[in-house]
Amino acid sequence: MQPHITIKDVARKAKVGIATVSRVLNDAQKVDPATRQRVREVIRRLGYRPNATGRRLVKKSTEMVSFLLCNREFMNPFHTGVLYGVERYLSGTDHDVVFTNFRYDPNAAPESLVLPRILSHRGIADGFIVSGTNYPNLLAAMDSLDAAYVLFGNNFVDKQADAARAADQLPERRLDTVYYDDGEAERQMLERLIGMGHKHIWFAGDVEMPWFLRRARVYREMMHKHSIVPREISAPGADQRDYADYGEQATARILESGEPVTAIVGGNDGIAYGAWRALRRAGRSVPGDITVLGFDDVQEASWTDPPLTTVRVPTHDVGVACAQMLLEKLKQSGAPQPPIVLGAQLIERGSWGPPRTF
Repeated sequence: MQPHITIKDVARKAKVGIATVSRVLNDAQKVDPATRQRVREVIRRLGYRPNATGRRLVKKSTEMVSFLLCNREFMNPFHTGVLYGVERYLSGTDHDVVFTNFRYDPNAAPESLVLPRILSHRGIADGFIVSGTNYPNLLAAMDSLDAAYVLFGNNFVDKQADAARAADQLPERRLDTVYYDDGEAERQMLERLIGMGHKHIWFAGDVEMPWFLRRARVYREMMHKHSIVPREISAPGADQRDYADYGEQATARILESGEPVTAIVGGNDGIAYGAWRALRRAGRSVPGDITVLGFDDVQEASWTDPPLTTVRVPTHDVGVACAQMLLEKLKQSGAPQPPIVLGAQLIERGSWGPPRTF
């Protein structure tokens, strides 16, 4: 059996002190480059593996970040993209990422939430990136634990605050939160659509969910701007069942209504895909008969025939921004960080075109 190699063995072979080896292991700056290279070569040759627990005790850090995905399936492609950005960034900072899934009742009192151990037990992780669909009671519980966290804010639901806000007001940007701007790119998309001559445009999405409500508000704003009657299918339940099924059922209702329709704007790509599926089943062509538009640009958006015109959300960049913000917060001993807002991009594909003449 290979003998256990210690930091003393490395120091002796490299002809330096134990403190110098420790500084090399911790990437401290005050080490001569030639000495640093010699120590690293000895570490490699001996196969020395540092004691992670000891290092963490010395540094007073677990070097661990938890990606906390709440009230969502892990394989949701949107949040998978965010997690990928988090992992890619933290991989270059000596921090590991542990994934934690957590489902909770949004109406439960904060003190009654049965939190996952990584959150309720101090010292397992340095901080948390809170993603998925979240509510004020979880953040209140985390605040009571003095847990360092940042929030992905576009899917944060605060119905009490929304009820107190005027109908045309957007929510205030929270500290310690990363957002993407889901308004400007949608305005560009609708401006282009209306410029093609469309006047019978429907929106499909559950406006009880804040992310669909924000897109519905932009849709209404653009319809009013161009003196077009807004038409919406906004039955609840889009966040509790398959988005494609929701889009298919919403489109069936639009067609059954007998009202004119030249374009359907899905609250996300899944709803748009369901609309595309329903139209094909009804013998309607896309975009010859009806244009279909989505939002998010998940991978499946390019699988329809024709591929879906949509808005690309920079999920990878959202993850990177969350990781950067959390590390900065930890560096500043938990000081609140200003919100970050990232842009989104209109992606033009084949699912839109001029309206069919009525």
